[in-house]
Amino acid sequence: MKTVQRMTAALLLGCMCVSPLQTEAAFSPFTGKATDSLNVRATPEIKSGNIVSHLNEGSQVKLTGEKNAFYSFTSGKKTVWVAKAYIQKVAKSQPKPKPDAKPLEKVSVTPLKSYTATVNVTGTDLNVRRTPTISIPSAANVVAKLKHGTKVVVTGKAKGDGMDWFRIEAGTTKGYVAASYLRKVTTSKPVPKPGAKPEETVAVTPLKSYDATVNVTGTDLNVRRAPKFPTPMSANIVAKLKHGTKVVVTGKAKGEGMDWFRIEAGATKGYVAASYIKKAKATGTIDWTGTTLYSRLKGDTLTVHAAPSYSSPSVAEVPYGGTMKRLSPLPIGRYFSKAANNYWYQVEVDGVIGYVSLPYVSITKPLDKRLVVLDAGHGGSDNGSSGSGLGEKRVTFEVTRRVAEILYGQVDVQLTRFADIRMGASQVEDLRTRLEMTNAVAAETFVSIHANAHTSVTAAGIETFYSSNGKSYMLGKSIHDRMIAAFPAAKDRGVKTEAFYVIHATPRPSVLIELGFLTNPTDSARFYSETELNKYARAIADGILAQ
Repeated sequence: MKTVQRMTAALLLGCMCVSPLQTEAAFSPFTGKATDSLNVRATPEIKSGNIVSHLNEGSQVKLTGEKNAFYSFTSGKKTVWVAKAYIQKVAKSQPKPKPDAKPLEKVSVTPLKSYTATVNVTGTDLNVRRTPTISIPSAANVVAKLKHGTKVVVTGKAKGDGMDWFRIEAGTTKGYVAASYLRKVTTSKPVPKPGAKPEETVAVTPLKSYDATVNVTGTDLNVRRAPKFPTPMSANIVAKLKHGTKVVVTGKAKGEGMDWFRIEAGATKGYVAASYIKKAKATGTIDWTGTTLYSRLKGDTLTVHAAPSYSSPSVAEVPYGGTMKRLSPLPIGRYFSKAANNYWYQVEVDGVIGYVSLPYVSITKPLDKRLVVLDAGHGGSDNGSSGSGLGEKRVTFEVTRRVAEILYGQVDVQLTRFADIRMGASQVEDLRTRLEMTNAVAAETFVSIHANAHTSVTAAGIETFYSSNGKSYMLGKSIHDRMIAAFPAAKDRGVKTEAFYVIHATPRPSVLIELGFLTNPTDSARFYSETELNKYARAIADGILAQ
């Protein structure tokens, strides 16, 4: 959710006032090319709800006007707008910049004693730029792209756009790269502790990581540098874990005729005897296909109507916790009024086909525990914010899904959406539907998960917003503090209050989380990592459980 959109979300509680736009100046039409994946807007301004489509990087359009920081062009029969900063003029007379072209500007570089490093980037290639800046369009500044693991020689350091850059050489390629994406190659081995032997290469079978606990009686569990029992034993032990300590299992190895697990417990990493690790077992499981729905209408039976209307006759009744087979992939109907939701699922109950109201069903079976509603922001046709090749709706769902898997069984969990679907035909309808679902099931806690974006790539950090409910601040702080602890290098934007409709129009403890900025290279890199997504989920889940 873009920072600049917050006022739009806040004004859902009151009137919205828009300043008049400036008068268009004379403009000579030209063909422009998108230098990045680009939002196409209905009006020449950045605000919620005016994104109508997208331009892919490299797409060319005939630009017919300008206003403020936007160019206009015609799409169908409508005039639409794109940000000037991401449009490059296409001209036959303009030669493409060559890799050996002279720098566009004088750069102040601090020479360094050269050393070898490797490219450390995930999910994409690393751009090598002629100058240490990202404010110049990529086509004019990028001279090469380097794969993950490529060796380079670092020769200097510079500042640009509020970031650190390294001047590097890779074969015949010379230029600047963001310092955060290089890892120095260590030529000397670390000095071991007294009596310790150098760590050996271990044949490890990677496992899909899962949560577990230490299960040892009468002593602590030794975490070892290698899966064996050397002499002296102190040369191999890096830590000791108490019974019940939570760990993450990441791999499996053999040693001394035994099975060992490679584990992580906070900053501790190493090997433990597999027999002393107990896999965490959730009391509930979530079927993400969503083919089975459960009634959430507590204290009453849920009516299955012959048609998607409350006035339609009943064809079946489903008790609280009873099951139905979902037939429609998406909710049907529309939102007619603030007080009455008219979104429905088509279902089958004991061979009878009918319709049930959206707020009263769930893919999670009700448990006799505290009920937490998890809200993955945006969905379906509403992509939310975008940046670094990611859409907000995808990031929010991936994190929310992981949080639900951790929580379900320890508490009861309801999800506002369990797939890539939008909850309303408009933003207002979407928010009202999510709110009605929360109120209909009498949730005790509401957590809405979002990702941020900004026109400046330097904007970064994690922030949490809380509602006016007295317990909301403590809930928000509990979650926020754990996220900052999980990502100590992330900018801490704080715990704040803001009049977001989705958290302020409910009486229960409610928070809205901004995981980071999709438009910031460092923040967005975390969203490409399974490990980092799991860290987000663990921090949020632990923060909820602590309240």
